[in-house]
Amino acid sequence: MSKDLSQFKLAGKRIAFGKKLDTMDPVEGLKVVELCGGTPQKSVVKSTEIFVVGNNVMASLNSSDDVPIYVKNALDSDINVISEDEFWHLVGLRVGDDGVADRWVIVDDELVGGKVDVSNEPAWDGHKAPYKLFIQHTTIKSTTDGGWNIIDCGPLDESGFPEFSSQPWYSRPNKKDMGRVPATNEELDYRDLIGKVVISDTYAPESCAYLFDGLQYCAEFDLQKLDTSKTTSMANMFRGCSSIKTLLDIGSLDISNVTSMSGMFFGCMSLRVVDMLKWDMDALKYAASMFSNSPAFALVNDKAVQRLESMEVDTTNMFNSGTMRGTWLKSSAI
Repeated sequence: MSKDLSQFKLAGKRIAFGKKLDTMDPVEGLKVVELCGGTPQKSVVKSTEIFVVGNNVMASLNSSDDVPIYVKNALDSDINVISEDEFWHLVGLRVGDDGVADRWVIVDDELVGGKVDVSNEPAWDGHKAPYKLFIQHTTIKSTTDGGWNIIDCGPLDESGFPEFSSQPWYSRPNKKDMGRVPATNEELDYRDLIGKVVISDTYAPESCAYLFDGLQYCAEFDLQKLDTSKTTSMANMFRGCSSIKTLLDIGSLDISNVTSMSGMFFGCMSLRVVDMLKWDMDALKYAASMFSNSPAFALVNDKAVQRLESMEVDTTNMFNSGTMRGTWLKSSAI
């Protein structure tokens, strides 16, 4: 999870979980503890230092309502009892304010018995990526009933991703300090292992620049909860996403403050259709190479076409010298 585990207040601590949690599965929580350098314990014993209980259970404790016997036993043994929310703060995965996502989790589908669920995410074969990237502020119960296996997780940058390679998932597993160094065949970048991206909770980054850059095997994006109302840049947002074929749900994004879309779909070699019909491009100034090396058709409104054809927007190589006619913008790369 990090090259410096000492920064986490749970590092080296012996931690156990209650069975009834609100935002995560106990097995999932133990995996997070392991990633943070702590010592996961399957049950509460006297050697346990921290006992994590559900937020609702913690509320009953604070209000002196009926307290579960297992919590009383932990308190009698001088074990530090904390809530799930406090747990996420301690591991550096802040609980988002007002349901806004503030962390990322890479998961793998896994069934009971350790068998991988290949029904929707085929096992890695060099072409189809096995992992899903979730952007969220709470986890979803899954592990004990045959769901997800957490591969890695971490906090999101509060301001988005304004710089190339600053995405936390753009790194080698366990070698994040190596940054942009190309991965070997034995150590693939996470970005080469991600087959699907899901924004589970509202995510409102100030910049979407390079957000999904280089996810070349990602075949599906679920961006319904991506809040771009304050976003000013989408430059190179999907650059190099060469497996995606359609981007239809992005038509609902609020791009009214976006000034740059340069290289936004550069190198999306499988992309066929992009829905931009409802986009307000009045603030747009830069669209250079927006669809270069991408065979996509983009559905836009008449007002947007007028904006793109004006002298106010830099459309240099927008379509590799393609055409801009009517409400469909066509790339010349077909």
